[in-house]
Amino acid sequence: MCEFVDVYDQHGNLKGYTKERKSLTTDEYLLSVHIYLYNEAYELVLQKRAMCKKEMPGVWCVTGGVVATKETSIHAAKREVKEELGIVINEDQMCYLGRCFNNNYLVDIYSAQCNVPLNLYQLKEDEVMAVKLMKFKDALPYLNSLSYNETAYLNIINTKLRSCIFETVNN
Repeated sequence: MCEFVDVYDQHGNLKGYTKERKSLTTDEYLLSVHIYLYNEAYELVLQKRAMCKKEMPGVWCVTGGVVATKETSIHAAKREVKEELGIVINEDQMCYLGRCFNNNYLVDIYSAQCNVPLNLYQLKEDEVMAVKLMKFKDALPYLNSLSYNETAYLNIINTKLRSCIFETVNN
């Protein structure tokens, strides 16, 4: 877990200093990442968050986490997938979908095709309880139903995620 983070303003600009993430004020934001993993069968990988997690325990969601100080979001996305699922994703597999604010976090959203069978995932038990595949056509309504996803975030996953997955899978 990243204790110290680079601090951003409400426009997504670095403020030029770091802080403990738990001490951020209302006008300070941290950068996080979400990465939507999918396979060639149009299925998204969802993970059930560990019950010991402070935020959203037991919720089915996508892989994500906080960007560490001096780390880029793409490297954080790769790190989070490796840490939480034991899977290595290469940058050339990743598609950047966009950045938005979601629940006081600045979020960079990525997708990546991953055809690793679920039985080969190595779950980090204090982060992830389980993983499952969900058909994209079913996953999108589920993700839209989660009350913590704000409009800007939903716009990205409803347009850019769909486009990136179907464009990649059809090539």
